[in-house]
Amino acid sequence: MSTPKEIIENIRKEFGIDKELDDEAKKIINNQHEMLARAIKQLSVDLYSKEIHFVMELIQNADDNEYTVKEPFIRFIIEQDKILVQNNENGFSEKHVQALCDVANSTKTKKMGYIGEKGIGFKSVFRISHTPQIFSNGFRFELRGNDKEFPLSYIVPYWIENVPNYVDLGLTNIVLPLREDISEDFFKKFQELDPTLILFLRKLKRIEIHNIINQTMDKIILKEENGIRIIQYNNIKKNYKVIKQILSVPKEVREDKRSEVEETELVLAFPLDEKGDAKTDEEQKVFVFLPTRSYGFKFLIQ
Repeated sequence: MSTPKEIIENIRKEFGIDKELDDEAKKIINNQHEMLARAIKQLSVDLYSKEIHFVMELIQNADDNEYTVKEPFIRFIIEQDKILVQNNENGFSEKHVQALCDVANSTKTKKMGYIGEKGIGFKSVFRISHTPQIFSNGFRFELRGNDKEFPLSYIVPYWIENVPNYVDLGLTNIVLPLREDISEDFFKKFQELDPTLILFLRKLKRIEIHNIINQTMDKIILKEENGIRIIQYNNIKKNYKVIKQILSVPKEVREDKRSEVEETELVLAFPLDEKGDAKTDEEQKVFVFLPTRSYGFKFLIQ
């Protein structure tokens, strides 16, 4: 069994780093790296027009993780110079690191019903951070989006020798040192996170946002009692009756890249009042795992 540090070193060697090469081989590898780096930058940074998109990507990833705890959670700790994301999943393994250090690779498959499809999802963090860092299950490494000497650093891991004291080694930690060009409105975007999205997540039962800057803490908690799902968001409690139905996907509407997906799950969530009766005084959003917009319905559709 290789140690986490040895796994990182082996991945670096696969990219031709830390190996003795002649000048011709170096030239060929450098040219390939530069071409691939331009494509990765296009996908990682330019693909996502909004800085806050990374929050949704990390929530998706956390919901796809494996857990042995009863209450899976993800926590965002917001500071002026960084964002610390913590998750009580089982922790990284070699396959997770390999997927992160790639573009179209993933540990998930569409047929398994996972939200994520591409290894590119995590790369959305480069919108707000040049050097995202991972601390999980003995692994501690960073990716570098601003390494001018080595343009492929977007997907090449760099081992971190010293663990910061704010990292909780009992959790998976993603540290995002913030870029200097982050907009002034960036920190306000966290307030736009729709609490009802937790209704349609498969595993996460708690989402926390700790804002150290303005000393606030928001919690979205999902519980279930007698077949009713209860969302508690700070001091607000909302009840929903959730109904699910598995539907066959007709062949004529299947996409080539999702040809193996033969079924899809339709979920309806009906708001209830305190007595358990239908609550129809508000329009509800349509979700595609994450909220899109309202179409006038009085119930939520996933």
